[in-house]
Amino acid sequence: MTKLVFWADNDVTSDAKKVNQAVLTENADFYYHVGDGPYSEQGTEWTDMMNESFGDKKDKFDISRGNHDCKASESEQTQKDIEEWHPAVKSTAAKKGVFPP
Repeated sequence: MTKLVFWADNDVTSDAKKVNQAVLTENADFYYHVGDGPYSEQGTEWTDMMNESFGDKKDKFDISRGNHDCKASESEQTQKDIEEWHPAVKSTAAKKGVFPP
């Protein structure tokens, strides 16, 4: 059996760090953040936090974007910061035509 963990809407609070740690205790086969990470004009604080938690598991980690992760809601810079940290987000979204570059 494959074990998957899905979660979302975590921002960069101390509770978000606790949630990441709880997610990791599941020892899943794959981790999927389903969007709405940072609520800010920049995503670097969020990507730093996510890298601290999942940087060594990026081969078992993916992300989709919520409305707070793209230029339509927060800022284009937030979108770019997330794409820089996890480039697959941009290519997947562009293929689906969801988030234009």
